Amino acid sequence: MVSVGVLTFHWANHVGAVLQAYCMQSILSDLGFDVEFINYIPKLESLVKTYSDVLKIPRKYSVIRGLLNLSMFSAFRTIVGELANSLYAYKMERLKNEEFEIFRKSHLKLTKPLTSLTELKQAAEKYDYVVVGSDQVWNPIFLMYSDYAYILPFKTSSKKMALAASIGVDPSNIPNHILNYFRLALRDFDFISVREKRHVSILSKLIGRDIYHIPDPVLLVRSEILSNLEQRVEFPFDEFVMVYNLDPTILPLIDKISEDLGLPVVIYSKPYVFPLSQYLQYRRWGKYVSIYNVGPKGFIYLIKKASYVITNSYHGVILSIRFKKSFAIVPGGVASKVPSRIIDLLEELGLLDRVVSNRLKLINTVKKDIDWDNVNLRVEEMSKNAYTLLREAFKR
Repeated sequence: MVSVGVLTFHWANHVGAVLQAYCMQSILSDLGFDVEFINYIPKLESLVKTYSDVLKIPRKYSVIRGLLNLSMFSAFRTIVGELANSLYAYKMERLKNEEFEIFRKSHLKLTKPLTSLTELKQAAEKYDYVVVGSDQVWNPIFLMYSDYAYILPFKTSSKKMALAASIGVDPSNIPNHILNYFRLALRDFDFISVREKRHVSILSKLIGRDIYHIPDPVLLVRSEILSNLEQRVEFPFDEFVMVYNLDPTILPLIDKISEDLGLPVVIYSKPYVFPLSQYLQYRRWGKYVSIYNVGPKGFIYLIKKASYVITNSYHGVILSIRFKKSFAIVPGGVASKVPSRIIDLLEELGLLDRVVSNRLKLINTVKKDIDWDNVNLRVEEMSKNAYTLLREAFKR
């Protein structure tokens, strides 16, 4: 049997990262290959954890600054609240991470952990093909903190392939030195496909050969493959609105969302992004609950059970589409801009009207009907084309 080693972000405790890995494994297995994940753990893993810690700094600074203007009692209460929130966040993070580790051990075929390019190169030699992707494996920042491992900067007897690799930024924002690395390294690849259409032409011109477009694996697999992962999550609501991956500026709208849709709200987000004090401020009449201690299986359950989904997450959008959930995309974060990778996906599926340009129109957008017959036809065509392209690619 033909052997395939996959190099991706399977190690990240992130719903999209592990689900795309699982779905890629499923696709390659369907094609008749013996699939194994090259368990390369880059410096990037610690960077991701550090980045999570960095996100806490502005809030901690604002708390300290605010203490200067508080009475002793108020300051004490604030400090106790912050300590309680930190303990709560730590507990939720630990429980969530355990769920992700269980998922990896039970659903992904992994090699022993590898931490250097030398080990990666040695491991690559055992496979007929080494496949890089999908996810943002070619994101400029991620590449720099992974010793450029995801462009396979070494010679190997294995054939190199890229499956739905994502650069993650607009073409105009790719640094010149990264383009130079692409120019040198990607010429050794036998087949290259990227997740976003907007990156096809720039890479094609860069290395002087055909580059193909293949959507995210989560969009391509049969829906029952995802449904079979579902694991029930215990919480008090039978029907609800799911809010995923949004910043705290959404909180003042929680009451309005709940009132206008006539449903409670479930928020899946890191506790230090939505601090306990803010939850308590807006948590009135039992209108919402926060959940973060679930892994990929529990997350699929939440999406499937939700009546509506409000998000700015790429895979949050894809899962909403796979399970035919009415959804709205709310720009958030510092840039207050919807990522280009989401825009590319929406354009392909005729769903650009799900982007909320004005938050006052959020309810109208999320309640607007979706022509699921048309969307599903497009998804089926994309999946069919991708499988055909991959079959041809592995024959080369």
